[in-house]
Amino acid sequence: MDSLFLAIIVLVVAWSLVATVAQRFNLSDRNIDVAPFQIIARTQRLTGVIDAIAQSARPFWKAFAFVGLIVGVGAMVLTTSNFLFVGRMLLEKPSSATGVQLVIPGVTLPLVYSLIGLMTVVVVHEFSHGIIARLRDIPLKSVGVGILAILPFAFVEPDEEGMEHTTPRSRSEVYAAGSMANISLAVITFAIIFLAVIPQLSATGLAIASVEPGTPAEAAGLEKGMVIQEITYGGTTYGIDSYETFSSIMDLTSPNTMIELVTDHGTFSFELGTHPQRDVGYIGVQTYDRSQMRSINPIVAFLYPPLVLGIDPAVFPEAFSSASWAVIKSLEYIFFLNVGIGLFNMLPIGPLDGGRIFREGMEKLFPAGVARSISVFVSVLIVVLIVASLVVPYVM
Repeated sequence: MDSLFLAIIVLVVAWSLVATVAQRFNLSDRNIDVAPFQIIARTQRLTGVIDAIAQSARPFWKAFAFVGLIVGVGAMVLTTSNFLFVGRMLLEKPSSATGVQLVIPGVTLPLVYSLIGLMTVVVVHEFSHGIIARLRDIPLKSVGVGILAILPFAFVEPDEEGMEHTTPRSRSEVYAAGSMANISLAVITFAIIFLAVIPQLSATGLAIASVEPGTPAEAAGLEKGMVIQEITYGGTTYGIDSYETFSSIMDLTSPNTMIELVTDHGTFSFELGTHPQRDVGYIGVQTYDRSQMRSINPIVAFLYPPLVLGIDPAVFPEAFSSASWAVIKSLEYIFFLNVGIGLFNMLPIGPLDGGRIFREGMEKLFPAGVARSISVFVSVLIVVLIVASLVVPYVM
């Protein structure tokens, strides 16, 4: 059975069970609304938490709101310019234009990593809206979370009357706060990757990719993923910083002599076997040179998926099987989704925060009717460009 078809069946069955449970236990009486493929839970309890956060560090949040509006306008200019450039490319050379990728966990993106990233996107985005709303004394009606099919989302509902009676700048700061939070989280994530995770994957030594059965290495307890850091043979200790160093040392050895290996998991002393092809000592391990990973610029390693760089999991099993790799992939998707969605949200399209900021700006420059017409025109233009960038590259 096709995996996508099976996933759809599982999804339908799961949501049918959710609907049954909702009806059986009257979840709507507990502020939990269930619709086909959608569940929303609302509460007013978290409004107090958001208010406390906003009031606890007012100078910080005022600066956050001010900078956020500047960043939001800059992001609007950047993203709009990008789509105008894409539109030009579609007209001049349709086949060479890059299409937009839809964010669909489990379809266009890995399910687990993308869901982790999306959860961070929606939580920091919506809570930031609420924090800046309370900073500007706009009441909050409720806070909630939900699931749409398999996509998590969150929301903060500012009081509509409070939003109408505040200043255009305050409204714009509330609108911009979500994307500012996403971009801020992306910067923090990048710093963590750059300063903490990448160096862990770039440590010195020669990593063991596999251990041959029935060899001295297996008998001594060496395992895949261990990193050989030093070798002592014939009374001399050698530091291992590359495969070339390791190979040259092994060329000096003889069968049935003692060798000592210092690894990141301890020291192992054992007798060498006989190499199956040459008259030298034999350990019985397949290795890979971690210096190959060190040669990759950390920024490049972060911004481009490892498979694109040619780092094959079969060649680098230690990196791909370690907890560090799960961490770096999670952080990678947190970074990309927060940047991508944060920037996309600043497009001057009516329903998006960027569209609302654009409308506020137009209303300060033009009469209401003219401002509305300009906003609608720009929204339609950007939507057409987005749809074209999705469709044209695949049909031309």
